Amino acid sequence: MKNQIKSRFIAAVLTATLLIGAGSNAKASNFSLSDFDFNLYLGTTLLTTDILAAVWGTWDSETSTFTPNQNIFANGGFGYADTTAPEINIMINRVDQTQYTAGTLLSLAIYNKPELSDWDASAAKVVLTDTSWSAPAWSLVGNDKDVFFTANTTAVVGSFSFNGGNETITLVPEPSTGALMMIGAAGLVALRRLRKV
Repeated sequence: MKNQIKSRFIAAVLTATLLIGAGSNAKASNFSLSDFDFNLYLGTTLLTTDILAAVWGTWDSETSTFTPNQNIFANGGFGYADTTAPEINIMINRVDQTQYTAGTLLSLAIYNKPELSDWDASAAKVVLTDTSWSAPAWSLVGNDKDVFFTANTTAVVGSFSFNGGNETITLVPEPSTGALMMIGAAGLVALRRLRKV
């Protein structure tokens, strides 16, 4: 009986060791950013209760267009910004059909949609770039690359302020919200003029 238990235990340990080894060899490279100290604004409003979507992609300065890595539910460039933590976590995994060649400059979009929501170009958003956010050599045996906000992080949409911690990130309101804000401002100006008359 004891020999049976011992042989089963040894078999279980060997199986676990093989599974762990296979898992590490099968693990793809990834490119990820995590941050645990920031302020996120929508316009002038500090967000404290929302979880927003985030996705890696590329920025075309000629057309002022952000192209996401791929649909976010395909797990190719998923992420979120949790303003209650606060925590930002975005990852690209090479196994999920990410085709960026090594050295490709990547950009990050944080946008006003629920966590892991597909990219919506019309949503309130910020698009950030950094010279250090270049795609690694995507070997398929590990070699994860962690990236960070730096003094070189800039916003091509919205705004970003680097403070070496507790960064300030500001989303540009979506077009409809922006239009409402402009109408409201125009209404205030008209009201003031009427009061002066």
